[in-house]
Amino acid sequence: MLHRNIFCSLFFVCMAYALHADFYPGENAFVNHTSLCLQEDPVHGAVRYDLSYWRIGQQTPHEGQEQAQVSKTYPAFFVSGLDCATRYFWQVRAYDASGNMIRESPPHTFQVLEAKAVLPHINAVKLDIKTYNKEQSAGGYIAIDYARAIFNREGKVLWVLPDIPGVVERQTQIRDLKMTEDNTITFLTPDNAVEIDLEGSVLWKAPSPCYIGGDTMTYHHEFQKTKRGTYMVLVSRLLRKKLPDSFRKEEILKADKNIELEDGKCYKWTPVSMLVEFDKQGKLIWYWDSDNYLKDEDLAYKKNPNGTPTMLSHANAFSENEEATHVYVGFRDLSRIVKINKQKGKAEYSFGEKFPSGEAQTANNLFRRQHNAKITRHGTLLIFNNNEPPDNKGRLKSTGIVEISDKNSKDDKGLVWHYDLDTLAENWSSGGGNVTELSNGSLLLCTGVVNRILEVDRKGKLVWDARVMSFAPGDSIWRAYPQYRASWVPDLKYFYFYAMPQMKQNGPEFLYSTLIANTGTSKDSYLVEWLNENRVIQKDEIKDLDAGKTNNLSLKPGSGKPRGMLVLRVTSISSGRTEVFPFRP
Repeated sequence: MLHRNIFCSLFFVCMAYALHADFYPGENAFVNHTSLCLQEDPVHGAVRYDLSYWRIGQQTPHEGQEQAQVSKTYPAFFVSGLDCATRYFWQVRAYDASGNMIRESPPHTFQVLEAKAVLPHINAVKLDIKTYNKEQSAGGYIAIDYARAIFNREGKVLWVLPDIPGVVERQTQIRDLKMTEDNTITFLTPDNAVEIDLEGSVLWKAPSPCYIGGDTMTYHHEFQKTKRGTYMVLVSRLLRKKLPDSFRKEEILKADKNIELEDGKCYKWTPVSMLVEFDKQGKLIWYWDSDNYLKDEDLAYKKNPNGTPTMLSHANAFSENEEATHVYVGFRDLSRIVKINKQKGKAEYSFGEKFPSGEAQTANNLFRRQHNAKITRHGTLLIFNNNEPPDNKGRLKSTGIVEISDKNSKDDKGLVWHYDLDTLAENWSSGGGNVTELSNGSLLLCTGVVNRILEVDRKGKLVWDARVMSFAPGDSIWRAYPQYRASWVPDLKYFYFYAMPQMKQNGPEFLYSTLIANTGTSKDSYLVEWLNENRVIQKDEIKDLDAGKTNNLSLKPGSGKPRGMLVLRVTSISSGRTEVFPFRP
């Protein structure tokens, strides 16, 4: 009768919130990270709980490799250091006050996913560490987009992007994988811009399909969640651009399907980018259209090998300053970065290669075909300089980092600092890559197609050096695996919690209390709601509970006499996750 009352009380609550299961993770679950909380239901009369877990290759937990953790009051255990592509058994034993075991759970199983590349002919991915000066490194972890994983500095996989039906499948190409300040993950697919939590639950998606001014937009290259909780992303659409009147080569017209002849004039369909900003509801709240800035004479300046104007600009990066007053958009094909006043929606300044129109205004020839436009807190621009020569002929120059001042005048190139890959065997990268300033002032450099990720200090000393490698069927060796971007992850925070509500009879009445435990890795706050017949009869707030600590709450007199069973609804303020726990005698 007791369980029937519990489930009746829970029916409406569970429609919107996760119900705490008998154990977590569920039987034969696949998990996408190597740290997690294992939890069982409490046992009546138990005062201590022991956890044991072991690899599936062991037949029993008693072969000398068993790992155990003990919690004295509640059956929830945070474990870390698990291995990808590995299946584990685990079980919990409950003991009474005399030290007698009163329950041993059956062995449960779960499996940690393997890090795999998106390409179908690649079976596995790894990070090969060549140099690691731990004392001088900024620490933290590295998110690598084509590898779809987060690695620690020793090369161990900590987190894997799981398959998400309708969003990410096995063959979905991922770009710009990064961690937000909200401890969530953002990335781009060929169809969308997505935010998920560490478990893979979708928190936000950009409108899809996306229409602006009647044009269909495609998301590409860079996506960022701002400190305001809004979302900025590059989008592109095809526009019909007029070629110079002098262009009249019929044989080239036939060779280029994107060029059309109309009324004696030539037009070419070409992608043109916009930078857009959405709110949490997916409403467009701001945009900048590069078509209002780009000049046809500049687009026609560069030529394809067949002599046709490229008409290309190819925006591939952006950043926003701390005050959110300006954004910086990088155009690879123009070797240009544009500073935009957000309030006015207009370009204020430009950096890069000089073009027929007079743009850019400064920093001519300091960088070419770049893949970065990162404004720093101290007023400089960090650029990953692919440095492709304008004619693609002769000796290829070295790729590297260029840092320029944002406070330039027309007679000042503004070079602040640079780092070249001249000392490395692979010193030129034709595509991809990015650079990020770390907390200690060092720089994290993803070299794109070269497949190397480096940390260098401001003196140019190599602090950390890693290579992304892949393994395919039939291979006898690991091979270089080029990437688009790598991002720094200062910390991986796991916000787990556990509640153990209890009810004790006191004469004709019941006393209700609960233990709330922070079973994650970081400080968290909680909203605790006591529900009776889907009605909140008491609210409690627990603020700044440290990891591993507990708090005890009781139903206060005057909260209303419960009819039937109570349930407890607990919400993590940091993660937003809500779970419902039944009261137990």
